[in-house]
Amino acid sequence: AMLVSIVENMWFVRNNAPQVSRAYKAICEQDGNKRIEEHREIFDALSRRDAKAARAAMHQHFALILNKLIATTEAEKVEKARKEAQKVRDRFSLDHLVSTN
Repeated sequence: AMLVSIVENMWFVRNNAPQVSRAYKAICEQDGNKRIEEHREIFDALSRRDAKAARAAMHQHFALILNKLIATTEAEKVEKARKEAQKVRDRFSLDHLVSTN
């Protein structure tokens, strides 16, 4: 029951936290089959009652998710900064006064 509760809470966060949701979608789109294999490794280790292997598989899986979350957040912030810089560039540009011929 505890494991089910933990997984349900993680799914709630995944589905209701916008940044986490976007990162999750990006992970699945990037290599969904690899994510299935990661889950299979976790399941297999749990089935074998191999705590060490299960822990290692979970750490690897979570590391990937966290790194993707960070990368997704970084990409969003970079894109936002680029758009803001372009607004300033457009506002103060004198390109329309300069002939390119």
